[in-house]
Amino acid sequence: MTMKVTIPILVFVFAFNVFTTYQSCGEQDCHEEKELVMAKCIATITNHGPYAPPNLPCRQAVAASDMVCICRTLSHLDETSVSASKLVHLAKDCGKPVPVGSKCGSWTIPPPLSSPSQRNMHKRGARPCAAPTELLVGLRRKPKYLQPQA
Repeated sequence: MTMKVTIPILVFVFAFNVFTTYQSCGEQDCHEEKELVMAKCIATITNHGPYAPPNLPCRQAVAASDMVCICRTLSHLDETSVSASKLVHLAKDCGKPVPVGSKCGSWTIPPPLSSPSQRNMHKRGARPCAAPTELLVGLRRKPKYLQPQA
């Protein structure tokens, strides 16, 4: 009787350990890379002050790292000292961009807006302004009272 109960419990415990161990190992696969990038690039990715261009050791650390994985494993605790948006900017500057729509810590990377005028248009929900030549074409027409009558 005891053996009949013990075997299913052991199978359940084994299966539970297999699934939970795999998940935690999957999240830790770039832990050392994340620590290296955070240590070498802290002047660039700190929450305080503007973004600073990365130095050579920082660039080398980024080149040797999986930035998508680092972003994915960025925790809330990490975000108390590191800016997720600056980390994404750093990855892009070093030629290892994180794809649009990916998560970097608690931040989701938005699609880029191509120009300031499009950003303003997007905010207002307006159509783009007419080009200056289009405005001039309208001015070159003769007023109705000067046009020949048909």
